[in-house]
Amino acid sequence: MNWFEILKNVGIKQTQRQGISARQKDEDFVFEDEDEGDCYDEFVRMTERVMASFPNGSKLQEYKGSKGEHGEYAYDDFYIRVDYNLEEKGKIPDEIYCAAIELFKSSREMPYSQGQPNRNRRIIGDYHIGAIKETDFYSIMITEMQNADIDHVLSLMQITLTDMTFGNEDEGHSLHKEFDNWRGLF
Repeated sequence: MNWFEILKNVGIKQTQRQGISARQKDEDFVFEDEDEGDCYDEFVRMTERVMASFPNGSKLQEYKGSKGEHGEYAYDDFYIRVDYNLEEKGKIPDEIYCAAIELFKSSREMPYSQGQPNRNRRIIGDYHIGAIKETDFYSIMITEMQNADIDHVLSLMQITLTDMTFGNEDEGHSLHKEFDNWRGLF
């Protein structure tokens, strides 16, 4: 029996065509198991990555509370301070976390602040979102308007680098550069 006769055999031949027809190839397919993404969970993963980014620094201080964590890590000529606070899942709409993450991602990296931070802000309903991406300071903040003058911080991720080389920016450290396990927030 040759290969042609084997293929003609009804028990072996393929009964249904597989693949994509020419009509279907330009359509967008949505896979049901593909998760659109939960921005709250992404914010949580981001905080976990940040807290694990400085394993070779000497721990100066560490605090874990019910809603967040604080840590300070010393290196030879700089130290890192990390703070985060997270509300429980569902208290803030997920689209607010999505907007905060996108605002931070779209922020330009700026050089050292000259006193006043370069802050991107957005207001969505009663929520105020802020993002800062400077050489020595990264911040994503979600606040809720309490009254005309005061915002209540709900969720926050903040990283501060204090450089001990004082003014020598050529040799200075930056959150824009990779070091230790730090690769940025994303």
